[in-house]
Amino acid sequence: MSLLAGAVVLLGAAALAAVLALSTGGLPGAAIVAVPVAGIVAGVVAWISADRVLRRVGAIERRYRELADGNPRLRVAEPGGDDELARLARTLNDALDRRQRGAERRLDFVGDAADTLRGPLATVRADLYAATRPGGPDPVHAVQRALADADRLQTATADVLLLARLRAGERPRREILPWFEVMTDVRAPAAASFSVEGDLATLVLGARTHLVVLMQYLLDEAARHAETAVVLRIATFDDAVVLRVDDDGPPIPAADRERAFAPFDAPDRLRPDGTGLALLIIGEIARAHGGSVRIEASPRGGSRLRVELPAVLADSLPDWEA
Repeated sequence: MSLLAGAVVLLGAAALAAVLALSTGGLPGAAIVAVPVAGIVAGVVAWISADRVLRRVGAIERRYRELADGNPRLRVAEPGGDDELARLARTLNDALDRRQRGAERRLDFVGDAADTLRGPLATVRADLYAATRPGGPDPVHAVQRALADADRLQTATADVLLLARLRAGERPRREILPWFEVMTDVRAPAAASFSVEGDLATLVLGARTHLVVLMQYLLDEAARHAETAVVLRIATFDDAVVLRVDDDGPPIPAADRERAFAPFDAPDRLRPDGTGLALLIIGEIARAHGGSVRIEASPRGGSRLRVELPAVLADSLPDWEA
């Protein structure tokens, strides 16, 4: 508290005490003197107490400002006890913890994304360099390989950008739509037979663009590992729309199923395109829609990708969506 503010407090206390003293004409002279003195003493005590508290608050504020723009691992000193100042310091440290974790996740993502894109880019460069070498491989063949690698690089870049937007909280407009409208924009697998079982008129609430990506990646992942067939089953169980995509290829070992959804750390079986982001993107989209995804054993001998999304009744609309 500033000196001016303290003086105002003291003068105010003295003036109040004097008014009280004068209004009690029946009091003896000693009491008339004691009342304003007591008022001044009370004002001094209040001033000192408030000044100490506000100085501690100011110190915490200055420290927080220094830490917010400096070393993310430093923290505000926490006073002992459980009073308001101690809780304030803990709250600020919690905010700094969340900020540090967010910054570390972003740095990890940028590093992993750079590693993902570095491989395809180096391959394109090597192919083009080989095409220019005298006596090297057929230039036409080398350029064709470079174009194929460029397509792979483009896919990897698109996956990284989509994942970044999802993690940044991208939320396109949502609408109620039947699942067959989602399927109209999805390419059927070309390397395996494809069939659909269940009611494609099942209603879902979501962003059409994101649901199309989710469905396309589900089919692409299954088709990459299928030997002959991919089957999509859609049904509603316990107020959830359940999508089950089965393939008849080699199954994913149970120990690898959780790791398959880790960014840039999928098993080799799940990384034919060199990114390993398809399942991660599927998981991000499912969670953004209030759902979940997991890998199970398929009765066809391969693996099953199971996605659950909240069901929508035909006569209702969730409160959170206008």
